[in-house]
Amino acid sequence: VDQPRRFFIVLVEWPWFDRIILGVIAFNCALLAVQGPGPVTDESTSQLMLYFQSIFTAEMFCKVTASGFVFGWNAYLWDPWNVLDLTVVVTGWLEYVSPSMGNVSAIRSMRALRPLRSIKRMPGVKALVDTMLAAAAGLANVSLLCSFVFLVFGILGVQ
Repeated sequence: VDQPRRFFIVLVEWPWFDRIILGVIAFNCALLAVQGPGPVTDESTSQLMLYFQSIFTAEMFCKVTASGFVFGWNAYLWDPWNVLDLTVVVTGWLEYVSPSMGNVSAIRSMRALRPLRSIKRMPGVKALVDTMLAAAAGLANVSLLCSFVFLVFGILGVQ
């Protein structure tokens, strides 16, 4: 492994790396909560959002450099949570790259996914979310069965 990649591997595995990124995510969430769902009108808030976007991009770059993007046993895109990170970072840059694009509010709504980035860094919450997602398939079957029963009794009740 070459020297720059070793540096990024050590940086990503450093315990304070995740802690710092969690702090940035928490501060970003607080700023998003204070700002509200509309467009950013304050210049200082807009500048802070650009800083957050740059920090998240740098984090993604460090992880991609350390683990590889697609190829390898521990590649960045092999983890679904990293795919979520990539989606949030790329859509975050669309607002800055092409501000004249048609539906900017839909792109801004992707900022609401930024708090989900912290789930990967908290093992207890990650296990809880994974369990809920695994149970969703079973709940879909139960919901379908309940809908069928309601339909049958609804038809019988009308008659």
